[in-house]
Amino acid sequence: GLNKIKKENWVSKFNLLGEVHLNDNTFQMNKVSASGWKYSRMNLCIKCGSTSGNIYTEMMGGFNSDGSSVIYAHGKTDDGRDDFSQKVEVPWENREDATTLESIGDMCFIQIGLEKTESGKVFYQKFLSEYDAIAYLNDHLHDGDKVYVSGTLKYSVYNGTTQVKKAINKITIYTPRSDDEEFKPYARFTQSVLLNNCSASLKEANKESGTMPVNAKVLDYVKEIDGVLIKGQYPFSMSFEYKLDLTNETLCKAIYKKLFEVKSGWTQITFNGEFVESGAAVNVTLDDVSDDIKGLIKAGIYTEEEVLRSVVGNGNRERKMVLLKPIIITLGNDDNKISTVAKFENRYSDEDLEIDLGVSEADFDNATPIEDGDEMDWLNLV
Repeated sequence: GLNKIKKENWVSKFNLLGEVHLNDNTFQMNKVSASGWKYSRMNLCIKCGSTSGNIYTEMMGGFNSDGSSVIYAHGKTDDGRDDFSQKVEVPWENREDATTLESIGDMCFIQIGLEKTESGKVFYQKFLSEYDAIAYLNDHLHDGDKVYVSGTLKYSVYNGTTQVKKAINKITIYTPRSDDEEFKPYARFTQSVLLNNCSASLKEANKESGTMPVNAKVLDYVKEIDGVLIKGQYPFSMSFEYKLDLTNETLCKAIYKKLFEVKSGWTQITFNGEFVESGAAVNVTLDDVSDDIKGLIKAGIYTEEEVLRSVVGNGNRERKMVLLKPIIITLGNDDNKISTVAKFENRYSDEDLEIDLGVSEADFDNATPIEDGDEMDWLNLV
């Protein structure tokens, strides 16, 4: 019953180019939770143009006030590549120690390039902890800054609905390559998905939007779901849309056959896509709030700020992840290289993806942890 789902060739990342939009809720600095965890949090809005709208990205990090915190990281090989098998535990007070940091793999760091050298080259600050990165961003990020933002898509379930968070690991100031380069914001992602024979049907394509709904599964590390310990990969149900030229029926059928037709089990395929999050309610006022909620403010149950924040958080926004094209990867070794669509048929069976939610804590203590070769998921075990 224990979760033995392994991930291979799995990608889950986002890339944005847009304008920073700072507001009163962007930074929450040095909060302390009931358990004595001291943390900072950044909920950063990036304006990514008319198609994608306002994209919210985030970063959060902190430490135990008793000084017991440890940062889980990994080392690197002699030639400087990340070595996931070489686990490193960095005590909180050593997180900025130059000698310690020299031996740590690049992928463990949050990289922020908001300053330039005298010659105009972007200069990167590297942080092992989100907590320090947020403090730096709080000092150096300005409203209207044009930036590239990239990071990892993280999935979770809230009230039965899968939610996607965009966790930042890199921010770089945008520099036009020439004086006449046009600033063209975008909001892109690359995501591996699992499809079965019920995931997509051309019959359900929407003629107005030119898209076909795709009901897929995505894997992500999760500690628990509904209070049940998982501590492993979990198959989240997720709705995407695939963009099609519906005027060309022959082409649509060919694409469907190539990408979405699944004979048995679950096919894994990695797509590039774009976020579409239109109509973001940024300037919400109390006029947008119902009378009964105003009553809660009057009664002192909620502050005005808390209400407005939650309205902005779940405003009437369209949120779509539109799949555009499958990515092409190169397989094989130097003598025998082949470029192919990143598609793996029958990667999992139905049984592989079934998770027993009746597992006891004791089973975990006796279980051997699963390592994913190319994954950093064990970093989430904290």
